[in-house]
Amino acid sequence: MWYKKSQEDKSNPVYEEVLIRFLLEQAIRFKYFNTQKYNPSNMEINRHVENILRYIKDTYNGVGNLRNHVTKEKQMKDVIHDIVDKKLNLKR
Repeated sequence: MWYKKSQEDKSNPVYEEVLIRFLLEQAIRFKYFNTQKYNPSNMEINRHVENILRYIKDTYNGVGNLRNHVTKEKQMKDVIHDIVDKKLNLKR
């Protein structure tokens, strides 16, 4: 049976963080593989995800506010890829 929570925490939505974590993992793996032909371990991915999530929370004042920077031309995946490109300075 499904129950609805009586009060939801609007400042830190869980569904947004799960979605952003998943997109961050994909973007980090994609960036490493395309620049260095390297598959990082899960521990490295998690470390980068935590650092970038901390950056997102500081810059956008929370994970939920990142959705405000999404437009028709620039979807959430594109915004995440831009942030990963900015934070990971990987060169060939």
